Amino acid sequence: MAPESDFITAFESLNKTTNLPLWIAAHRLPAQKAFLAKGFPTLKDEEWKYTNLKDIGTSKFSLGNTQGNAHLDVSDPNITIDPLEKACLEKETLVQFAIKLSSQVAQNAFSLLNDALLGEGFLVHVKKGAKVGNTLHLTHKIAQAPQASAIFPRNIVILEEGTELCLVETEECSPTEGETALLSPLTDIILHENATLMYIKTFPSSQESTTSSFVISHTRCHLGKNARLLGFVDRAGPKLSREGLSVMLGGNGSEVRLWGLFHTRGNEHLDYNVNVEHAASFTVSRQFFKGVAEDNSRGVFCGKIRVGHGLHKVDARQLTKNLILGPTAEIDAKPHLEINSDDVKCTHGSAIGKLRDEEVFYLQTRGIGRQKAESILSKAFTREVILAIKEKRFQENVRKHARGGKDGS
Repeated sequence: MAPESDFITAFESLNKTTNLPLWIAAHRLPAQKAFLAKGFPTLKDEEWKYTNLKDIGTSKFSLGNTQGNAHLDVSDPNITIDPLEKACLEKETLVQFAIKLSSQVAQNAFSLLNDALLGEGFLVHVKKGAKVGNTLHLTHKIAQAPQASAIFPRNIVILEEGTELCLVETEECSPTEGETALLSPLTDIILHENATLMYIKTFPSSQESTTSSFVISHTRCHLGKNARLLGFVDRAGPKLSREGLSVMLGGNGSEVRLWGLFHTRGNEHLDYNVNVEHAASFTVSRQFFKGVAEDNSRGVFCGKIRVGHGLHKVDARQLTKNLILGPTAEIDAKPHLEINSDDVKCTHGSAIGKLRDEEVFYLQTRGIGRQKAESILSKAFTREVILAIKEKRFQENVRKHARGGKDGS
């Protein structure tokens, strides 16, 4: 890997900033030291064993400005959206609380780097009891940068007690031809008691795969008593992409349901890393992920369910099914359970296979070419994930954002 010390200049420049409160510097400094000591993950790190970061490590990046945006379809007085720098000054207690709670959910080299550069992003706060009927859109973007750029936006989303919200988070990484770009957002989500969030994480379906863009993204969620998270993620596009989803079910009766898709092509490499921790009783988790890999691409799904000690009536299920198209495509799946209580129902399953020749032949006998037949069958295979989403409003919203097949539909 390239020397992590390349970030020292960026750290020193940030630490000279005088218009932010002292607690920001106090928060940044330990993270800067920890990142420099820890460095980037390598293939020896278990959670990164399938994803080689050498291309990121050997690139020379300069810190860019986050081209982010946050807006509601229609304004609502029950939700506030503040630039993070402003929130750090005016809503210090709220930001500090969210950061402290989220750091208990998960931490890795990139989240440390995000802490070390804390400043840009948004704070979203939904007031107690509000049922926000409009969709909130968060966008992170690198586009047409004049040099190799890296950005590390931080978003904090807090839903107070009894609230409801639908959030769509979109990432775009389209550097100038010949340049390299790294987009590494960290989104922290706090759901208080009886809060419900419908969360969609997506890459623009129109974006073409690039050989010089990298997206290392992480979403951390903490759920209080009877809180509910419905999450869908669909990734595509960059040369290398990793989506981390970490969920802590911290209150009794909390529930998370996660669905995910991928369809990699060319030389794309995509890595899903999903960790769900049951830290309270009467909690429920569901994971259903499907992927398709073709050409020379590679897809990865690593999912872990952990159940803490002394818990009761925990119900956790995890399933991943994957389809390989062609002799040089590759998919790795690693489901994992860690159970420390007896009163639980926990299952996991994994399958990787190819299209059945008779299915392809059936379509060919109807005058459909082999490539088109494979596209039809692979789209039917992945659509099962969307159909498994029972909430109709959520299902329709997901349909708008899910990546299409090879023909783009």
